[in-house]
Amino acid sequence: MMVTPSVKLVRPLGEGGMGAVWVADHLALRTQVVVKFIASGLKGSKEAQERFSREAAAASQVKSPHVVQTFDHGITDDGVPYIVMELLEGRDLGEYLEQDAKVAPDLVLEILVQLARALDRAHERGIIHRDIKPGNIYLCDSGRSGEVFVKLLDFGIAKGVDHGGIANRVDSGTKTGSMIGSPFYMSPEQILGSKDIDHRSDLWSVGVVAYEMLTGRKPFDAETMGGLAIRIHSEPLPLATTANPDLPIAVDAWFARACARDVKARYSSAKEMTEELAHALGGQMPRALEVAPRMSTGPSSRISAVAPTLAAGAATDAGVVRTSPPGRARSRLLVLLAIIVFVPLLVYGLVGAFVKKDKPTALVPSDPHSAAGAGASAIASVGAPQVSAASALSASAPIAAVDSAPVVATGKPATHGTRVRPVASVHVAASASPLPSPPVTSTTTARPATSGHDIF
Repeated sequence: MMVTPSVKLVRPLGEGGMGAVWVADHLALRTQVVVKFIASGLKGSKEAQERFSREAAAASQVKSPHVVQTFDHGITDDGVPYIVMELLEGRDLGEYLEQDAKVAPDLVLEILVQLARALDRAHERGIIHRDIKPGNIYLCDSGRSGEVFVKLLDFGIAKGVDHGGIANRVDSGTKTGSMIGSPFYMSPEQILGSKDIDHRSDLWSVGVVAYEMLTGRKPFDAETMGGLAIRIHSEPLPLATTANPDLPIAVDAWFARACARDVKARYSSAKEMTEELAHALGGQMPRALEVAPRMSTGPSSRISAVAPTLAAGAATDAGVVRTSPPGRARSRLLVLLAIIVFVPLLVYGLVGAFVKKDKPTALVPSDPHSAAGAGASAIASVGAPQVSAASALSASAPIAAVDSAPVVATGKPATHGTRVRPVASVHVAASASPLPSPPVTSTTTARPATSGHDIF
């Protein structure tokens, strides 16, 4: 049978009171999936159809790797509602407990840490699962010996609540006074059919599951529904160390808070619960789970205000957090390098152009060999027209020794190993009273004294 043009049924996997589950081939994805059908007797039930739709909607809104992934949801041509989900390999926690009774404390922590991630993500989005039990906690085969990957199943009776000012519209459709769920794991407010329950009802159920894993028995048990309700609602809480003396005494205090009948006295989040249980067991959070990044495809449009934020520059797709593409990162690096290289060159060019345009004149000190040099001065202007030696000697005003002034180089630097002294043009400064010409003792100009202003 073809459920959709891409989904072909292969074989039945299981059947229950609410419906049947089949293994199918997804021809487009080239993998096997699970198709869940509503029971034939419930096909005309509006409540059953709403539960089917709610299960698909709630699981897709949570968007956690620890929640079973939903691929499609619809109604067949024969009018049967269906959900297409991922095919999981492994077994649920209920089957594990039936075989092994108790779970080692380190494995208990691993299971609860991963379950806490799924629940905290659901609670952040205003969704209460309301059916936390071993049968809905699936231990997937991770491919490595001794390692598990937890998936939370069945959001069929999930309820939307107002969380952080954002109301989720997932509605259970139940009325006040009606009880729905698995009684052994229900909170007192849930077993009484209270309409006003919040995420801490799920935390009570987690505490019951943890107790059962650590001790091998349920904390609340009775032969009748009434007797069970009384034990859950009013009898003293059992001690985990009585059922399993190997447990630290701190586990009793942890369970007393996890399943406190006063809702306000319970833990505020599943993450806080697992951290406190790790301390109670005398150990630390599993390192591989403590540092693992949260993964998300982002919030739904109705609950974006309470969605967790991603690292800057990160984007998401198909449930996996990805960093920026390599091409985009390379382009940003090239732009940054271009800015680092060309901006200083541009500034250097602008400053050089400004200096060339408006250079200050330098005062030329008088020749130290001249007797009248104390009162003489000449100004050497680098930018003035060059004057030949003959025209300079024929000038009526005295000329100071050009070689005695600091020299400013405006051309290219000299070749390595060679000192080339650029020729400075001379501007003759007029004096109020003529000064005698300095005596000429040699045709070779004297080298200037070394100074800190000489760039050579």
